[in-house]
Amino acid sequence: MPWGASASVLKENPMSQSPFVIDFRQEDPYAALERWVAAGEAPRRAIAFVPESRQDEVARLQAACARRDITLVGAVFPATVVDDTFDHDRACLLPLAPSLSPLA
Repeated sequence: MPWGASASVLKENPMSQSPFVIDFRQEDPYAALERWVAAGEAPRRAIAFVPESRQDEVARLQAACARRDITLVGAVFPATVVDDTFDHDRACLLPLAPSLSPLA
């Protein structure tokens, strides 16, 4: 799927409009996901964008999602974009609607 097509899918998916940000400098993935669940916003499926400098956190993020029954897909990038700037310490998670999930 070309980039433009995937971007339009995200715009049409209301669940994808609120990224959840985990700042690995301040919070571990378990605590972050508990915060997301407590806010009532945690989805059943999510896509994660993790900065390369924090790729060692991927296994913990996967375990935290598994513990909360959240299906996780994602990738590691040189940096993420948070608040319109490149970031090397924060991951972004976007909810996936079941109809848009690559695992459906």
